[in-house]
Amino acid sequence: MTRNILIVDDDPDILYTLGMVLRAEGYTVFIEEDVEKAKKIVLEHEVQLVIIDYVLPGFLGDKVAGILKKLDERLQFIFLSGYSAVFEAVEKLKFGVRWVFMKPIDIEILLSAIKIT
Repeated sequence: MTRNILIVDDDPDILYTLGMVLRAEGYTVFIEEDVEKAKKIVLEHEVQLVIIDYVLPGFLGDKVAGILKKLDERLQFIFLSGYSAVFEAVEKLKFGVRWVFMKPIDIEILLSAIKIT
């Protein structure tokens, strides 16, 4: 079975680039800028992993993870951040967050993290 990954980020370049790379690796990828639409994707598709920008307009990643986790408690998360808030994110591992990475992202390290998550 192909692994389904949802990427939630407000940066279209991140969405496009990560989406392209992950699809090339054989993953089914959903990309979304909007948290409400991300909820719909989780409800309609069997998503196993969510990659979330930790700082989104109106939301922090832990809030988004909490919202999505209520819809499917099997979800696992990777946080990305371009801000020092990533250090706060480390404290949020209770939501199923397995990794926290600072932007810019090293794609090879991210791919390795995805494979073992």
